[in-house]
Amino acid sequence: MSGRLTLLLLALFGCQARGRGTAVADAPVLPVPHGSDAAVPTLDARRVDAAIIDASCGQVRFVLDRPRAPDVMLVVDRSDSMNDPLGPSSRLTKWNVVRGALELAVGALGDRLQLGLQLLPAGPTCITGTHAIPPGALDLAGLRFRLDERPYGPSPVRDALDAARLYLASLDDGRDKVIVLVTDGEPGCGRDPALDTTTPPGCACPGGLVAHGGACCIDGRGPETAAPLCMTCLASSSTVADRTGTAAAARRIVADGMRLHVVGVAISAGAEAVLGQIALAGGTERALRADSAESVLGALAAIAARESACTFDLSTPPPAPDRVLVTIDGQVIPAATDEGFSIAADGLSLTLHGGACALVRVPARVEVIVSYGCTEVM
Repeated sequence: MSGRLTLLLLALFGCQARGRGTAVADAPVLPVPHGSDAAVPTLDARRVDAAIIDASCGQVRFVLDRPRAPDVMLVVDRSDSMNDPLGPSSRLTKWNVVRGALELAVGALGDRLQLGLQLLPAGPTCITGTHAIPPGALDLAGLRFRLDERPYGPSPVRDALDAARLYLASLDDGRDKVIVLVTDGEPGCGRDPALDTTTPPGCACPGGLVAHGGACCIDGRGPETAAPLCMTCLASSSTVADRTGTAAAARRIVADGMRLHVVGVAISAGAEAVLGQIALAGGTERALRADSAESVLGALAAIAARESACTFDLSTPPPAPDRVLVTIDGQVIPAATDEGFSIAADGLSLTLHGGACALVRVPARVEVIVSYGCTEVM
């Protein structure tokens, strides 16, 4: 969010509080890249003169806090197949392309997203890694260090998604949680019942998780705790595909209030269909196909445009949440979750949706005024 963005809050004294607003889910936002020359989106809304607002409402003003950028965990496939050429005539490997795109993404998107990194696998077996770099701590030097090792091993995507979900769920920071999977094909390391011959099953927990019987848990958040953060420990085989298990992991992400985006690098038509089903299960419409470093970066930028924060902290709840007027440069923004605004149930944050969110992303000074209790302009 640019420093040129100014947000002001006007509160009317003496208003009587009415019923609290209802919490709503975030709606998709218009894909207007940060810092682009894209035109300001047009909303079908009337305009109101600031003098009318000032005459109708109170004059006490507060500066709103900067929006909370979401926690985004990049789950990156570093399996053996990433050593393959990008195409029949390409001298670049898939890994070369992904590395270059991620380096560019950290510089281009790090101001709008709390980026973190998790790699899979953790070794030559189906054991996956957990977070290598937590959200908000990913920088170019750290990224290059983590990506320096040559890809090898299978692709335990199911466990990687579960491990990322558990870690993000353990962060009590009030931010939205998003997982971005970057992979070059269908998930492997499916469950092999023939290996489930021991109690607990013959499997190993991802790095950073602790074994509790047949489960792998965040340390201190085992099955016996009030709010456990655990994943089932299932024996897997590198030769077994795992479409169903990975889709189930994507649904668990949604059940925990998060979203999953999928970027497929130089994938086949068959893999695109499978990854598309996983993306759909993860709360997004489809997998994004990328066949070059530029298109990988473009896919990540499109995700950032959708997920960039448009939630603003309110220093005090509105005294009358059902009588709120929001304007952006004099344009009235409706109370709507598709192309408007919503206020959280506790009254401590306001979210802009759709075109309203896009209005505050373009490189222009935008003044957002939130007025409470206005009588003449509601």
